[in-house]
Amino acid sequence: MVLISAVRDYMSRMLQDISGMKVLILDSQTVSIVSVVYSQSELLQKEVFLVELVDSISMSKESMSHLKAVYFLRPTSENIQHLRRQFASPRFGEYHLFFSNILKDTQIHILADSDEQEVVQQVQIVLGLFDAACLDGCCCRGIIAVVPSVWSRRNMIAVLILQEFYADFVAIDPFHFTLNMPSNHIYMLPAVVDPSGLQHYCDRVVDGIGAIFLALKRRPVIRYQRTSDIAKRIAQETAKLMYQQESGLFDFRRTEVSPLLLVVDRRDDPVTPLLNQWTYQAMVHELIGIQDNKVDLTNIGKFPKDQQEVVLSSEQDAFFKANMYENFGDIGMNIKRMVDEFQQISKSNQNIQTVEDMAKFVDNYPEYKKMHGNVSKHVTMVTEMSKIVEERKLMLVSQTEQDLACNGGQVAAFEAVTNLLNDERVSDVDRLRLVMLYALRYEKESPVQLMQLFNKLASRSAKYKPGVI
Repeated sequence: MVLISAVRDYMSRMLQDISGMKVLILDSQTVSIVSVVYSQSELLQKEVFLVELVDSISMSKESMSHLKAVYFLRPTSENIQHLRRQFASPRFGEYHLFFSNILKDTQIHILADSDEQEVVQQVQIVLGLFDAACLDGCCCRGIIAVVPSVWSRRNMIAVLILQEFYADFVAIDPFHFTLNMPSNHIYMLPAVVDPSGLQHYCDRVVDGIGAIFLALKRRPVIRYQRTSDIAKRIAQETAKLMYQQESGLFDFRRTEVSPLLLVVDRRDDPVTPLLNQWTYQAMVHELIGIQDNKVDLTNIGKFPKDQQEVVLSSEQDAFFKANMYENFGDIGMNIKRMVDEFQQISKSNQNIQTVEDMAKFVDNYPEYKKMHGNVSKHVTMVTEMSKIVEERKLMLVSQTEQDLACNGGQVAAFEAVTNLLNDERVSDVDRLRLVMLYALRYEKESPVQLMQLFNKLASRSAKYKPGVI
């Protein structure tokens, strides 16, 4: 619960402390941070009537002086430039700035110099959400930073009260977070041709790790995989942040057992990502796709507009929380039980004979409607996944994958993979996975047969060249 509760707590306080009608302005990364923990209806309850992205709102000139602008941004140079342009011709009545990590002094000066019309009401540096101690009712730690440049354009020192709330990460569930870094696999390659891009990647990872441990109020012992250069670099830069650059910030009370930060290279296990998954959450991710706890169904069938995107969150969906790690066979039985329970409730709602029955139905209708949507969502998901499993013959494919990963027998493996490559029902991506698994297992033992599989794969799809994966 710590990660999600932290983000929710900060968002609640940020919005409720600013009274009146508001517009919430986010960037491409903070929109994910907010969306996984706060629904649109909850934002509306906080008087947020509009949510915009900072890059798109920069192109609009419509005046909205009746709204107070609440910005929640990462302190990047691009966002600072967006703010400069918006301060030059302000559209909103007030501007409240919240940042998810430390602002540089130069960035503060740029913002102060850009606020010629004195529209900025407050600036807060939001490193994250709250200390772990805040769960017990303690207040967040505050810092008073004296900025030598005059924010209000008068010859005096502007004093900004900066509260530390550690939240520079996307809390997917209570114990799992992501930084949503697109194409980050590029920087895992042995020879990276973009050193500046690699540094940006490392900086973002270190920022995210730092925010997590500040939120947990812990300074970990750091260990890394010695055979990986990228793991070593991230571990060393994280240690530099925690034990040198910001040692005072991470100087928490020691515990009996120090937490361990273990930095490993995903390439050390190339087999597991190639195997088809058979638990609920993993199957949805693999076969349909999940982004920020949202599943887009538009590409797999025709659905009503309100069902084209569904939310799968362990915090909002009790059935999903209880079954997200269950295997595919058990999921079907559990959904049947849920459908049976819903049918019983539906029958009782049809038996309305008195005013008391009617009043009871009205009181229970919101919960009934929610249950109806939940049942429909999970039935749809499992139905679509069952179709995909059947169409792509994933049961048979998965059996061969498991044999390649766990069992011996090169001759039988070669025959099984060859048969599946010839099967029209097997998809290109499953063919590629099978050949890659065979290569990992038998590259040295049977190079001739492996080349035959390469050529067979190329003959089945124009995407692959003979002899090359």
